[in-house]
Amino acid sequence: MKRYGLGVVLLGLFLVLVGCGSSLSKMDDGTKKAVSTVMDFKNKYHKKNNEKRKNYEFDSGYLPTDLSEKDVLQVYLMKAKQEENNVYYIRYNETEFSDPNLKKKMKDHIRGSAATSNGTEFEPISEKEFKQAIEQDSVDKIFEAKE
Repeated sequence: MKRYGLGVVLLGLFLVLVGCGSSLSKMDDGTKKAVSTVMDFKNKYHKKNNEKRKNYEFDSGYLPTDLSEKDVLQVYLMKAKQEENNVYYIRYNETEFSDPNLKKKMKDHIRGSAATSNGTEFEPISEKEFKQAIEQDSVDKIFEAKE
């Protein structure tokens, strides 16, 4: 009887740990909306910028136009009194390519942005600003991509 009890306790503990571990790997609706705001803006910007770069007489890098949730590395949340004013700090990966067809990778860049949960505000931020923002007591990590 003790074996079964111990087995049940271990199984319960395992399920709790697995459940807690995966909570950072899922995005809620507010997070998805903020991420979508950033990625949509960046995709439109890159598409327009890549078109301009095709006409340059020198080689320049081209950035992806298909950024999505899969490119997000971390998301931090600063809660506001009103839900729609929550601020999400999003760290994501952008791969730079050497050709306009986005086939030849040059290097990866880690970028940071801030967006509100209502999807109306977006701002790219520097690495220094990102670090300062997430060090605040009122900011919590709510998403981290699985490696």
